[in-house]
Amino acid sequence: MPPPATPPDVVLRPEPGLARGLWEASPSTLYAAVGALLLAALLYLALRLRGRVRPSPPAPPGRP
Repeated sequence: MPPPATPPDVVLRPEPGLARGLWEASPSTLYAAVGALLLAALLYLALRLRGRVRPSPPAPPGRP
């Protein structure tokens, strides 16, 4: 015999705001954080490559 049918649970989500939680942010905040992370990574990469690329020293005089 199958179990008796039960009504589905109803979950009510609170309205947007502090009632949802202190750390909930808008999607634009995520995009800003990803952009800042990308900018920091590119800056780091540029500084690392700048230190690695150096001009070759001039040839000593008197040698062909």
